[in-house]
Amino acid sequence: MASSSTGPASKIHFSLDTPSAIPLNSRESYLRGWFVPDDGQSYNLWLIAGETRIPVFTNLPRLDVLRHHKNNPAFADSGFLVRFNRRAPQASIKLIAEANGRETILADDIDTPDFGKVYEPGADSSYRSWLAAVEPSLFWPEPEIPTRLAALSCRPLFSILLELPESHPYLVSRCIQSVVEQHYDNWQLCVEPHSSESIAKLAGADTRIQWTSDRALMAAKGDFVLRLDYRDEFHPFALLELVRVLNEAEATDLIYADEDEIDFYGNRVRAFRKPEFDPEAFLSWNFLEHMVAVRRTALLNAVGDGEVESWDTPLRILAVPGSPKPRHIPKPLYYFRRGNPALLPLLRESREVAPERVSDHLAKIGINAAAGPGLFPGSFRLIRKTQIQPQIAVIVRAEDGALQYAVLAANIDRQRARVYELLGSGAQLLDSVAPPRTIARSLEEIPGDVFIFINGPLEALSHAFFEELAAQAMREDCGAVAGIALDRTGRILHSASKIVNTFAGIDFRKSDLLRDILVVRSVEALSSEFFAVKRARLEALGGLAAVSSVRMPGLARRLTDLSRSGNFRVLVTPYAVATFDIDGDWKMDVMDNLVLPANPEPDPAVAERNLAVAQLREIAAEANRMRREMAAMQETISRLEVAPRVADLERQVQKLTAALEAERSACAQIKSSRSWRLAQHLRACFQIVRGKS
Repeated sequence: MASSSTGPASKIHFSLDTPSAIPLNSRESYLRGWFVPDDGQSYNLWLIAGETRIPVFTNLPRLDVLRHHKNNPAFADSGFLVRFNRRAPQASIKLIAEANGRETILADDIDTPDFGKVYEPGADSSYRSWLAAVEPSLFWPEPEIPTRLAALSCRPLFSILLELPESHPYLVSRCIQSVVEQHYDNWQLCVEPHSSESIAKLAGADTRIQWTSDRALMAAKGDFVLRLDYRDEFHPFALLELVRVLNEAEATDLIYADEDEIDFYGNRVRAFRKPEFDPEAFLSWNFLEHMVAVRRTALLNAVGDGEVESWDTPLRILAVPGSPKPRHIPKPLYYFRRGNPALLPLLRESREVAPERVSDHLAKIGINAAAGPGLFPGSFRLIRKTQIQPQIAVIVRAEDGALQYAVLAANIDRQRARVYELLGSGAQLLDSVAPPRTIARSLEEIPGDVFIFINGPLEALSHAFFEELAAQAMREDCGAVAGIALDRTGRILHSASKIVNTFAGIDFRKSDLLRDILVVRSVEALSSEFFAVKRARLEALGGLAAVSSVRMPGLARRLTDLSRSGNFRVLVTPYAVATFDIDGDWKMDVMDNLVLPANPEPDPAVAERNLAVAQLREIAAEANRMRREMAAMQETISRLEVAPRVADLERQVQKLTAALEAERSACAQIKSSRSWRLAQHLRACFQIVRGKS
């Protein structure tokens, strides 16, 4: 805030503020500040830009000025604000105060900020980059607009519903002006009754603005209906973008677009980039929000004489069988105001939907689930209810060892679930109190309604991990379900590249998109760290014959393909989280831990060491394969009664044992070599460097 100034005859105190950095567009400018007269007269403020006389909005709350002047009540509502189109640099701009026909110049030759460079260094870099990329595609060249409009085969009428409660004239003026300034002219603005004459005058003589005596929806005659909050604004090309999509795309009943959050004065604060439409995610999170155009016939069929609500109404429309998929325009076509502490009384209240209302609606559309608070404000967790308590079979890799079972046993309900390890083409029950271990050779030998596959060494599981996966997998529309896999530092794992910045098509480097994985959602493919599937889906792939330690990634892909062909959903739930025993960029398995980045400089010692690592990797893989085959053979031997066959198999076991001993000897020789010692030193150095970084 600039220091206060005293006007003529010490009767007026005022100050001009420095505007923020990201206005709505580079064609506008604004002035703001505070103004307090001492003489008790009523003043009107005007901005003179060249030959244009523009009224200034006054009586805005200025809590900062109030505190600065020791809570003097005269300064509480001392703020003023005026927006105007930028003129040529030579045009003089001044601010005057008028009372009783006399004018007093408050400021002359005002140097207005040049907003031609919209993206200042102070703004968030990802937001700034996004604006720079998307803004050019939003503004149609104005000379070409009539020609482009004439070429459109579809020119729908848009009905815009606006309710005007008592509010500051500045907000309502900006709201209505954003509609009047649309470059697409086939619209009607249906305004619900308001008692203020000053508000009514803001509409002017535009015949497209209708003041309704009843609910605004009943007065809407357009092909599509939109709602506009009196505190918000449309982008000047918003309706044109909607028309463009309707002319280029297949028929749809619902179109939604991205939004920008703005402060009271109209400066951009942050973007709300919405995800592509996912009906599963929409059950838990109303990401459509404000900028939504709905076909009027579909809207009336859904709500009848009821109220139009931002979350419940689209759910009703989408619940109609055969309703077309909504279209998403990834451009900011709507500006919404929120959360300025100094102007809090004028800004929006919370519109969060109560979980009880969500549960009631889910029951109406046939979803058996209860709604509770979600992982971020405004979201819900749908707790799916099943007719039976499903029995669970957990399948793990044999090479992950006994510690895997220890982690699982601490979280599992032993009355409902059992753990099996894969051995060869079978699965062996892991249970210290069970009878002598047997190897199941077919799916019929393993009881369970849901099968959960875990492909890696576990460290911890989230609460109700198994219950969440089982409840989702038991859904009739679910083909397979996974959760969120993390490494020991809390970063997302992905089977294709271990640790990545993207998951299910979401870029985690864009912070406003993190909410996308905090609700249950449909995805294109499963990662293979862990996943769950109903028995019937696994049987369709061939049962236990389709499963082995080395085939888990392939099984995940086959389940995805099966789900797509059967119109089932592939789901990811954030309520099932597994932390794997993987440290940073390096798995704790000794083979992966020794892989170093490629060295641009040829180094004989490093080349020799890499060769030793490759040999050890092959030895370890062969040893695991032999171990599984030996276990399978021993089980087969116990079932055979023909002595010659038993003797033959025993000889094969002896040969395999000798081969395994030879492999172990070779491994010991490599570990005693100079290259291996060098590798150990390199590994220690890398750990030290990574620890410091």
